[in-house]
Amino acid sequence: MRATTVKPRNNDAAQLAGAIVLLAEDELLLLLELESILRSAGAAEVHLCRNVKDALACAESQKLTAAILDIRLGQEFVTPVARVLEKCETPFMFYTGQTMTDPMFAEWGTRKIVLKPARSTIIIQVLTELIQQRPDLV
Repeated sequence: MRATTVKPRNNDAAQLAGAIVLLAEDELLLLLELESILRSAGAAEVHLCRNVKDALACAESQKLTAAILDIRLGQEFVTPVARVLEKCETPFMFYTGQTMTDPMFAEWGTRKIVLKPARSTIIIQVLTELIQQRPDLV
């Protein structure tokens, strides 16, 4: 059982209150924008990762509430990170500019996918819904 407790609320500033989020995105400006969005929604910690190696290390070592993953970080697929998160039962979503015909979606087609660019409210709503589906996190 995870030590982190998240109680999403209707108030936008508190939807992710106390959440510890892994954010894997290779574009620096987008990474920083997403961090700001998550912190504004109440995330306690946001782990910023720009490559698969760093994201994998974070996923393996941190007690995460949830994660947002770009499908590709540079030239690498984020698949190893997604597999670790799935094994740890950590909710995650993909936030990507990849087309829906990308072969990556064959394995992860049942996961929540938000296409870039998306409004911050959509990103927070999807992440909150994922967290609420985990009874030990609510």
